[in-house]
Amino acid sequence: MGSEGIGAEFSGNIQGTQAKAYIAAVVNPFGTGVTVVAATDVPNYSSLYKQLAKEIAGSLQFSQPKEPPVTEEWRQTLQGAKLTYLNSYSSSGYDSYGGYSDHEEILLCGNRFTFYKSSSMSIDTGGAYASSAGNSNNAGNWTVATSGTGVPLLRLQYDNGKVSDFELEYRETKTYLNGYRYFRTYDHGECR
Repeated sequence: MGSEGIGAEFSGNIQGTQAKAYIAAVVNPFGTGVTVVAATDVPNYSSLYKQLAKEIAGSLQFSQPKEPPVTEEWRQTLQGAKLTYLNSYSSSGYDSYGGYSDHEEILLCGNRFTFYKSSSMSIDTGGAYASSAGNSNNAGNWTVATSGTGVPLLRLQYDNGKVSDFELEYRETKTYLNGYRYFRTYDHGECR
């Protein structure tokens, strides 16, 4: 399908029924592409399905996405910020104790970030005791992007290639990432 796409006929089973399909995939130069599937059961398949899939794929037009103003606002707000998440729980009874704590820090300096996470858990039942602890420290590049639905995202691209996206939200002047409250602080001296 030219230099922008590819198409082919396929046959197999769809929900237990013998089926045939024409699948056309088109490259989007600005991001994720589009796949068009025209399928039916084998007795009803005709060249019309191939023609239809090719027509739809050939009619697609892509344009450079427009970044909403909120994306730049978040970039400025987060520049030089330390985002801290704290969560802990403990309970005790007559002869037992249990608890856990989670601590995350995301430090955003320039276009780089460091991510630190520590967690611990302990249980004491009066006759047995168990505990565990762990921490990690990673770094990479950060930016603010927008999801396909227009939601601003904090995107962390780790030096090892892994990518994490966090939905950004303000609620009553408080910062939330994926629905969890993070404390946002500045002037901590760690970006210097």
